[in-house]
Amino acid sequence: MRIDIPDFDKVETGREPVEDGRYTVQMHACNKEATVDKTGEKIACEGVITGPKHAKKHLWWSCSLKPQALWNLKSMLAAAGVPFTKDGFSTEDVLGKALDVQVGHKEYDGKIYNRIDGFYPATKS
Repeated sequence: MRIDIPDFDKVETGREPVEDGRYTVQMHACNKEATVDKTGEKIACEGVITGPKHAKKHLWWSCSLKPQALWNLKSMLAAAGVPFTKDGFSTEDVLGKALDVQVGHKEYDGKIYNRIDGFYPATKS
């Protein structure tokens, strides 16, 4: 069966990179997962840009749970104002929080992808 959708060729897939810069996002997902190579664990994150530029665009990143990389996770939690203790934090406390992310880019298999380079307290509008 053929499905006709006007201007379907102009619809984005959602993974197109945004320009380098700082964007305010609202945290939409935060889950503990195995790394791709199954050698460790990570916190997989999804944030939605609140705009005005690229409003509603989703960004994805992860924070390693390896001891030498925990500084990155702690930086994200602090920027979002998520409470944590000496023993950790709750992923549920991350959901709905706002923070600014610094977006850069990386190339993989000939394609350009967003890369989150830093976390900052959300910009007040």
